[in-house]
Amino acid sequence: TKCRLSSSQCRTGTFKRYNSQICRHQCFVRLFDPCLSVVAQTFMDSCSTSDHRLGKDSPSSKLLYAKDIPAYKEWVERYYSDIKSMPAISDQDMNAMLAEESRLHISEFSTNCALYELYTYASKYNEQLTVTLEEDEFSQKQRLAYKLEQVHNIMIAE
Repeated sequence: TKCRLSSSQCRTGTFKRYNSQICRHQCFVRLFDPCLSVVAQTFMDSCSTSDHRLGKDSPSSKLLYAKDIPAYKEWVERYYSDIKSMPAISDQDMNAMLAEESRLHISEFSTNCALYELYTYASKYNEQLTVTLEEDEFSQKQRLAYKLEQVHNIMIAE
């Protein structure tokens, strides 16, 4: 959709009445995309295991949140540490919980769409998945690499 707001209207409060259509307006995408890219880069830097090194040639977008990243890294480390210290749940409990969640959200979920998204992902990484499935002992017993190949052949034929 062509943006009907001027850039000054986009920068001021005029856009508030259009907020339900924010994703469809080019002016919002143009204004917010760089901001969201900075936030996304900050999240990636916070979750990275490598050191966050900055220099005089570092982009200003990296410098903007540079002082906050160590604190964010601590949050991420604490989050994963807390998960690691949680008691393990059994496969039976996990299956029961997933079945209950599926039951609760059955009207919101399209099985065909989900399967297609999984297939798209599996197709994109087919070679790596096949190698991994062929190397894994459990996967070998279940013949998962062969089954993945069958699914791929069926989807190509259709």
